Amino acid sequence: MGQGLERIVSHYANYIGRLRSRRALAGHPALGEDLDADFALSNVMVYWLTGTAAAAARLYYENAHATPSTEPTTIPIALAAFAGGFSGMRRFAERDHTNIVHWSTFEQAGHFAAHKAPDLLTGDLRAFFRSLR
Repeated sequence: MGQGLERIVSHYANYIGRLRSRRALAGHPALGEDLDADFALSNVMVYWLTGTAAAAARLYYENAHATPSTEPTTIPIALAAFAGGFSGMRRFAERDHTNIVHWSTFEQAGHFAAHKAPDLLTGDLRAFFRSLR
């Protein structure tokens, strides 16, 4: 499947279309419906031209088949919740991580925060790492 995904660009278009329709069926706005065509094309081209689609998809496969950790993590962690994301994230984060040192909630940007609000995301990352000095 990985080789097919990397060699046929229509698979990328199909994936984007399916992702958008699943969210719409769930009563949510389509993921990235407010993104321009250049962003979508650039996103597809990065994976296609570098041949990294299968490697990127592997993360989802491995997470689906991994044995869940029985102990919470203890390293310093920062989490950011952007608009349109999973609203119950904090409950799970606090259950699975005992050392959350930086938590941010944003009313904008959504799933593609790095594209939609890079200054906001960068500022939040800098604030987290500054707290570790």
